[in-house]
Amino acid sequence: MRLGPSRMTRLAVWSRRLGTFAVPVVVLGTIAHRLGAADGFAGPAVLAVGAAFAALGLILGVIALLRIWYEGLDGARAALVGSAVALLVLVPFAVLLGSALTLPPLTQVSTDVVDPPAFRSLASERPRGANPIDRLDPEQARLQAEYYPTVVSLRVEMSAPEAYALALELVEARGWRIVDRLPAQAAEAARPARPATIVRGQRQPAQPAVPARAESPGRIEAVARTRVFGFRDDVVIRIVGSNTESRIDMRSASRIGWHDLGTNARRVVDFLTEFRDKAAER
Repeated sequence: MRLGPSRMTRLAVWSRRLGTFAVPVVVLGTIAHRLGAADGFAGPAVLAVGAAFAALGLILGVIALLRIWYEGLDGARAALVGSAVALLVLVPFAVLLGSALTLPPLTQVSTDVVDPPAFRSLASERPRGANPIDRLDPEQARLQAEYYPTVVSLRVEMSAPEAYALALELVEARGWRIVDRLPAQAAEAARPARPATIVRGQRQPAQPAVPARAESPGRIEAVARTRVFGFRDDVVIRIVGSNTESRIDMRSASRIGWHDLGTNARRVVDFLTEFRDKAAER
């Protein structure tokens, strides 16, 4: 039996306070960012503050448990609660950190690194201080080819208008906010003029020459959201082709942050994989 007043380390109390306080900060920060109340850099800043509270709570909890073990102080329960809650808050951030350490520091990917699809309408919507959306420099192109070799153009045996319609269907199914769209037109060869003829006793009128029509690329610009934190990424899809074959290029770019954690590459690969499968069914 312990005699005298109990001695509780204040480190345990502060560990519990900081650990539990980090939960509403991260939750409310995520909700505010998804709803647009803390858009741009404000949302990540709130999440960083929540992670900092959790990290400090975990550190204080560990120190408190060590003092409790060696000095016989009270407060083990408070230290355990603070450390456990803080650890739960930090788990998703630790997963993101692992991705940042193992994946290349890219903020955009494109299936065509030489002539990437251009952002037109979305260029003016990106916030001040957003990542540049110039074409990938040689080092970025090298990293993309090394780490994401499946981010390449897709060719399908369907007309450009059909490919555009399918791309639009998939974008809408994903719930991406469409900002701009331009239907694709297939290239057509020139047709010479035809004189009037008599077929089965009926006179067929003459037909004028039809000049060749160059292909008119289709374009879809949309804003995608990440699943958990709701970060906004810009997407542009380009469709070119003829009446029998089309090529689909896609570009995905994060608005903020120095690292996309592989999100843009996964988005492009998932979209084009589903596009290929849907096109094969038609």
